[in-house]
Amino acid sequence: MAIAAPLSAAGLLVAFGDFDHDGLVDVAEVTSPRTITVSLANPDGSYSVSAILSAPKNQQITYVDVVDRDGDGDLDVYANSPASGTWTYTHLWLGNGDGTFSSRATDKWSWPPKGNIGFF
Repeated sequence: MAIAAPLSAAGLLVAFGDFDHDGLVDVAEVTSPRTITVSLANPDGSYSVSAILSAPKNQQITYVDVVDRDGDGDLDVYANSPASGTWTYTHLWLGNGDGTFSSRATDKWSWPPKGNIGFF
């Protein structure tokens, strides 16, 4: 089951999905400016922390989502951090299908894109 839904209310940044393929809704929550805590749902309704994901120093997370970015059937965690001007850092942790994740990959991009863009 692949549920993916971001939620931002009253400063809370949360995304939901099934990170370990058990049919229960797990959570990825921004728990400090640079940290996302992933917790797996237990059948009794409680949660257990399975991963703590960190953005680089001075890159405060302002958005979190879950998506199967690499198409392997496991949900991945995706986050954004503002840079200067129109630049944004994107962070990606690939899911292993058991509630754990790969090392972070970070990219920097701008919108609108800089330079010449053509349509072919």
